[in-house]
Amino acid sequence: MAATTPAHSPTSRHKRLNAPQTTQDQPAPVHSAELWRLPRVAAFVGLAQSTIYLLMKRGEFPKPVPLLGRTKAWVAHDVITWAEDRASAGQEATT
Repeated sequence: MAATTPAHSPTSRHKRLNAPQTTQDQPAPVHSAELWRLPRVAAFVGLAQSTIYLLMKRGEFPKPVPLLGRTKAWVAHDVITWAEDRASAGQEATT
C-alpha cells in the first residue's frame, strides 16, 4: 500500500507554495509593477537561466531592474509581453 502525504503536512504545504503560479491556458493576474526574480522568469518562459542571459546580451529579452545592491528583478509585464510576442510570431510563422 502506497503512503500518502496528509494535506496538512509540511511536504504538501511546500508543494502548494512552490507550485507554478500560471498555466498556459490561464495566467495568474499580474499587477503591472510586479517584480519577478530569475527562477520565476525562467519557469514562466520555459528557458534556462543561461539562455535568458544570452538573449539579454543580444538585446532580445527584457533586462531586469535594480532593486538593492546587486539584486535585480524583472518587471512581470515586460516578461509576459515578451512571451506573448514570441507566441504570436510562432503562430504567424505557421500560417
